[in-house]
Amino acid sequence: MTATELGGWDCLPQWRSPLTPGVQLECVSYDREERTLLVELGHDWMRMLRQLSAAGEGLVMTRNEAAILGQRMVYPSPGVARNLAEGELWVDVRQFGAAHALHRRRETGHVFGVEFKDHAGNIVHRHTLTPESDLDEFCGWVRLHQACVVERAEDVPMSEPEERPPGSEVSWREPFAPRGLESLLSACGERGLWIKVAVAAAGVTQRAMLQPGAVKPLEDWWFASDDEVGLHFCPDGFGRASIEYHSVRGQSVPVVCASTAGEAAALVLGPADAGQLDSWRQLLRRLREEPESFNPTTETP
Repeated sequence: MTATELGGWDCLPQWRSPLTPGVQLECVSYDREERTLLVELGHDWMRMLRQLSAAGEGLVMTRNEAAILGQRMVYPSPGVARNLAEGELWVDVRQFGAAHALHRRRETGHVFGVEFKDHAGNIVHRHTLTPESDLDEFCGWVRLHQACVVERAEDVPMSEPEERPPGSEVSWREPFAPRGLESLLSACGERGLWIKVAVAAAGVTQRAMLQPGAVKPLEDWWFASDDEVGLHFCPDGFGRASIEYHSVRGQSVPVVCASTAGEAAALVLGPADAGQLDSWRQLLRRLREEPESFNPTTETP
């Protein structure tokens, strides 16, 4: 059965959207400038997130003012440690302020997904459907979680995040120029080096494994990607960056950390595993000692 058949009555049949069947009229709004239909969702955050995997594979994205991380995957179970090869997601729903399902009409087609905002109204997390997604399951998820079902976020018990790997300590830090990020990622791509990437926003931290096959400038931003993961970042959007040396199981592991102008953690880069550690150390050392030998505008094959 289609979403329309499953949803029954349609509050706005003239809009011809699979999101509106079975949805209350007071939950629906329309942004004419963006040509986007919005359905307000309730605040039963953890239940919403845990059931989102029913929609199948999509593009899971976390963003702040200086970095955006996206990965094609089935929505993971939030707050549960996962194999980094599959992706990892941690959330603190107390920092969520609103959520809307959306149907955006474009000349090239239709976009369906859900956006989560912080209390200031900034979009911090998004799940966008892809051709591999199950649209009917997603529409059923929207009907279930529209705004008639409300649970206050602060009433949901949450565990605190782990700021760094268990048992690790930061032994020292040294400055790192944010403008060096594009050189670092380009060099990783040239060497076929896998890295761990984490992007943090209000209430969300998303982690993924990335082997930058291409690093390209996009106006003030840069874009690094492989077949499954994409990272956008704006060097000028970071207030500061540093290399933190973590003591993990008796080894010193250097991790590049960048924060926004407001000092909020924004982007973290590190070696994928112990097998990549020596190559990662050598790369950071060379970047510090011979920065002129790197060409960040070169697109790797």
